[in-house]
Amino acid sequence: MTTPGAEKSADDSLEPTGAGAIAERVRRDDRDRFLCTLFALPEHRDALLALYAFHAEIAAVRDGVSEAMVGQLRLKWWYDAVPGIVAGTPPEHPVAVALADAGRRHPLDADDLRAMIEVRAQDLTPAQPADMATLERYAEATSGRLARTALRMTGAAGAAPDAAVRGVAVAWALIGLVRAIPVHAARGYAYVPKAVCAEAGLDPDALSKVRRGSAPPAGLGAAVGTLRRRAAGHLDAARRVSPSYPRAAAPVFLQAVLCEVYARRLAARGDDPSAPVFARPAPGTLATLRLAWSAYRRTY
Repeated sequence: MTTPGAEKSADDSLEPTGAGAIAERVRRDDRDRFLCTLFALPEHRDALLALYAFHAEIAAVRDGVSEAMVGQLRLKWWYDAVPGIVAGTPPEHPVAVALADAGRRHPLDADDLRAMIEVRAQDLTPAQPADMATLERYAEATSGRLARTALRMTGAAGAAPDAAVRGVAVAWALIGLVRAIPVHAARGYAYVPKAVCAEAGLDPDALSKVRRGSAPPAGLGAAVGTLRRRAAGHLDAARRVSPSYPRAAAPVFLQAVLCEVYARRLAARGDDPSAPVFARPAPGTLATLRLAWSAYRRTY
């Protein structure tokens, strides 16, 4: 089911064919989190995939419509669907049905789902962050809330894991936004904070000209380096709080491993996110092996 009057997007072709379709949606649109769910306990995997499919749905709204009002309608449909999802009486949409099924077996909070939708509504009219604190609040509201919800689904929530996974999630969001700079530039979005641009000598208007494989504008490497080091600081803080994690929490904490993989690739290429390597849809075989090793050791 789609929102009345809303434009169709890629997700409209998803048919209610069960867990396989949900897994395929996440594999296609959120490959990194999909890889991490491969290390989930079997009894948690489908629930996590349903949550990540929901996140993919609402995150994709901005790029699936041509007008902000249409996007608002689509997000309102999801917002209005939340009570039914949590109550186990979802609308006839495969992702809503899968998430409701997950909620019957794992903790699912309506306020968390609504908050995720609300922040995506803000994405419909994005503004370049003024400073790092503003960007980190955005990272916390998006990646952070999603990660904490996933952690509760695994039954591994607690003071230390919650604090640690917050650092992992913010680091993941910062690196993800950096990697997506060429994509965002083509669509008219800018997430590198104005204060960071000024410090790096990067003309904010030049961000809109960043393209895959093209020469980066002056100051881009310095600005990206600032964000990359900030992400590393969040990971270090997370590890000080909780150097390891419960086995059930592996799919959430393993995002830190991929975060470091991408951060190292950035550093090796002069912090240039337009390098062709970042156009690849998956992190690669060696990175996947690192995930497996880290899951075995319960480290990140």
